[in-house]
Amino acid sequence: MCGAYTPRVLDSVILKSGEKERLVEDVRAFRASRERYHRLGVPYQRGYLFYGPPGTGKTSLVSALGEKFGMSIYAVNLTELNDRTLKTAIGCVPGESIILFEDIDCMKAGNRRSEQGDSEVVPGRWFRTRRTIRQIASELRFRDC
Repeated sequence: MCGAYTPRVLDSVILKSGEKERLVEDVRAFRASRERYHRLGVPYQRGYLFYGPPGTGKTSLVSALGEKFGMSIYAVNLTELNDRTLKTAIGCVPGESIILFEDIDCMKAGNRRSEQGDSEVVPGRWFRTRRTIRQIASELRFRDC
């Protein structure tokens, strides 16, 4: 029998004192500022970069934020996409959604994080993380959520 996905609740996510509250307040303020973004002619979008070793709660935090604010989460596997397919995938996500990019240091078809879970860049095979973040930001720049 298959079970349904149950999102995390924010109270179950443990962060350093005050971090969760600051993040929730930032998301709340952003969601209340759509008209201001429109008035200024700025794309209405917000990005966060959560980093750390595998298993430290980054995806759980995103799940909990989605649950808290009633937003759908669209997980994008960057190892399967190139620039063109990434742009197409992002364009298919409805507004008021969270786009979750996992393992951004692995953005190149066929590459996966090593067995040990580290994010070491293998020269000639993996994109450097800084370049990958710029590519994703470029694709998102024209996306009005």
